Amino acid sequence: MPNDEAISKPHLRNGKMNNLSIHHEDHHLLILKKPSGIHSTHNPKNTEPSVASLLLETFPLLKDIADKPEDAGLVHRLDKETSGLIVAAKTRSVWEHLREQFKQNLIRKLYVALAEGHIEKEYNLENFIGSPYRRGKKVKVYQKKPDHGRVQIARSIITPLKYLSDQNTTCITVEIKTGVRHQIRAHCASLSHPLVGDKLYGAGSALKETFPDLSTREFFLHACTLSFTHPASNELVTYTDTPSSIEGISSSLLESIS
Repeated sequence: MPNDEAISKPHLRNGKMNNLSIHHEDHHLLILKKPSGIHSTHNPKNTEPSVASLLLETFPLLKDIADKPEDAGLVHRLDKETSGLIVAAKTRSVWEHLREQFKQNLIRKLYVALAEGHIEKEYNLENFIGSPYRRGKKVKVYQKKPDHGRVQIARSIITPLKYLSDQNTTCITVEIKTGVRHQIRAHCASLSHPLVGDKLYGAGSALKETFPDLSTREFFLHACTLSFTHPASNELVTYTDTPSSIEGISSSLLESIS
């Protein structure tokens, strides 16, 4: 078993840890700022560092927290191209507590994204997402549960924040009530508003063509807010990471997202 005291002692150093920004750290958990372009956990197809591998460089004992040692205490994952807040537990009990909250959909997860076209109203979606193939690269939205059964219920609330007419793009917030792979990408595509640059789900142009300042990304999807019951205090806590500036959207509007 790990030495909980050795792990739980805060190690915050100027907000950085092995090239990862630390948004919050206490004796029980870490909230990290995951950049776009990095996997959350180890990907056997490449040798690039992941959030988990960088965590283990600073906290080797985190290998004993999650079910899989290589997960380094991470409670959930974000897709490679998704940036934003991601949580790691420092003790097994905290990991189990937070995992149960995720399992029961008790954690509020809010994202900001850029979608093609003009989204004029809020959508409250509830349907099924999955793939008939075991390891398909792309998932599909089903209004009724298909016979193959490889689907999960997916619930999303998509809200337009601002329409950028010059780019024919809508900045949206998406609150997901579930945690299905590619949920936001698939739900936006099902509305004929794929994320800008998301060619896998039918985007018509590259993100760098529409937003040159975001040229290092394939598409823009940022996990900006997490709210959950803190395992130690039993109080509701909220962590928000305002996304960096986006052309055509004021910083005050972005800062209002919570």
